Amino acid sequence: MKEELNRFVEHGATENELELAKSCLIGSYPLRFANNSGIARALLINEFYELGDDYLNIYPDIIKSITLDEVNQAAQKYLHPESATVIKAGDFNSLKY
Repeated sequence: MKEELNRFVEHGATENELELAKSCLIGSYPLRFANNSGIARALLINEFYELGDDYLNIYPDIIKSITLDEVNQAAQKYLHPESATVIKAGDFNSLKY
């Protein structure tokens, strides 16, 4: 995991990785509103962070506007694999892939 984080920080995401991530975020967005608790949670978060009355409508456009350069700059600024702690829980040797 640390190796992958190091690779990501050093080399950045690819355009394909960014497009896949955007597609996943935008595609799964409506699922947040599948029930009343999801709607309430979204409204609470919107209110707590003062995102604005139109945030729920403009969220997909915000995600679409993210650039590869922004992602890679954020990775270099906020990801610090050298100080990460990895915790293993359970018997991973018994997992079959």
